Amino acid sequence: MTEGVPPTESAGRKWWLIPVGCLGAVVLCCGIPLAILPIVFGALKSSAPYQESLAIVKEDPTVLKNLGEPIEPSFFVTGNISVGDQGGQAAMSYDISGPKGSGTVVFDANKAGGEWRFTLLEVRVAGVGQPTIFLVREPDESPPQIDENAVDSETADE
Repeated sequence: MTEGVPPTESAGRKWWLIPVGCLGAVVLCCGIPLAILPIVFGALKSSAPYQESLAIVKEDPTVLKNLGEPIEPSFFVTGNISVGDQGGQAAMSYDISGPKGSGTVVFDANKAGGEWRFTLLEVRVAGVGQPTIFLVREPDESPPQIDENAVDSETADE
């Protein structure tokens, strides 16, 4: 007769491999993307257009009147930025808050000659009936086209 460990006892000692393996898979699938998010947000928040927009927003008297002081940005930033040899483009939005309220900063910027220039920078104050504060807004290059042949629906029924 051979001495040894019965098969059921040997298999019972390795039960922990299944939950540990599942936990490892969850950590790999969820943990790595969650670890990357702070890096991405940090890169966007350290960019020149983000920093410049936040400085302008924090100094604007209309924003300070509506939201109070100090103005604090949220952790999350959405948008994109691309920079090349010839220049760059950025389009981002992020939430801000102050003691009196909150809002969303939205901006578009272009880089030329080593400097960022905003084509749109606005603060959309949260709440019904609250104003949108336009800090930078380029006028449309061409006025809207009016179709003179169009018939007004109210006058057509009369």
